[in-house]
Amino acid sequence: MNLKSVISLGIFLSITHRNEVYSEIISPDGGCQELLDSFARATANYTMCTIQHARPISVCEACIDSYLKVLKRYNQILKLYDEHDKQCKEELMNVDRLQVVEKGYHFVEDLWHKASCSACFKKDDQGLTISNMTDTTVKLLDLSELTDACILTNQNTSVNSSQIVCDKCKEDYLNLNSYYNCHKSAVCMDIVDMMNITRYKWSTTLGCCMDRKKIEIPFLLTTGALCLLPLLFYISLYFCSKNTEFNIVLEQTRWQTPVNS
Repeated sequence: MNLKSVISLGIFLSITHRNEVYSEIISPDGGCQELLDSFARATANYTMCTIQHARPISVCEACIDSYLKVLKRYNQILKLYDEHDKQCKEELMNVDRLQVVEKGYHFVEDLWHKASCSACFKKDDQGLTISNMTDTTVKLLDLSELTDACILTNQNTSVNSSQIVCDKCKEDYLNLNSYYNCHKSAVCMDIVDMMNITRYKWSTTLGCCMDRKKIEIPFLLTTGALCLLPLLFYISLYFCSKNTEFNIVLEQTRWQTPVNS
C-alpha cells in the first residue's frame, strides 16, 4: 500500500461514513489495523480540509482539529501495542518498505509548516501545539472584524459611499495595519492572506490611500518629463543637422558659381 492508497482509503471512508462520528478510542479488538484505518481517515480529512480552505486561506484556523488528530494517531502508531503485545510501529512501519505511514505523516506536516500555522496557536508545557490561538492572533482577528464591520456598515449609504468609508473607517484600518506591522514576523498564512485582502480592498476597491495618490502625481509628471528629454534631444539634433547640411550646400554652390568677367 502506497501513500496514495492510504489517502484514498481515508477519503473513501470519510465519504461513505460522513454522517458517523468516529470515536477517539481505538478498540483493542481492532488492533493496529484499526489504528491504520483511523490514521488514513485523519490524513484524508486534513487534506480535504486544506483544499476546501485554500482560498481565501484559512487552513490553520479551519484545520487545526484535523491536524491534531493526525498527530495523535501517528503518535499512537509509534507507542501502542496490539492484542498480541506486538508494537504497532513494528507492524505498520518497520515492515513497510514504501514507508507509507511515514510519508503520509510528513505530507501533513509539510502542508502545516508551509502555512506557518504553528505561529497562530499556543503550545502546552511540553512545547506541543494546541488548538488555542495566540493572543496576537486573536487581537488581529478582532481588529480585522472591526474594520470589516465598519466597511460593511458604511458602504452603499450614499452615492459617495467610498469616501464615507474612508473617513469613518480610517482609524480602525490604521489600528489593524499598525498592529499587523508590529507582529507580522510571528503570524500564520491565514493572517497574511487576510491582511493582503484587506489592504487590497482598502487601497484599490475603495481607493482610500489618497496620500499615495498625491505622491504619485508629481512622480508621474517627473517621469513623463524625463521620458520626453531624449525625444526633444533627437528632434533638436535632427533640425541642427539639417541646418548645417543646408549651409554646406549653400557654401558649395557659392564657390561653384562662375564669376562673370
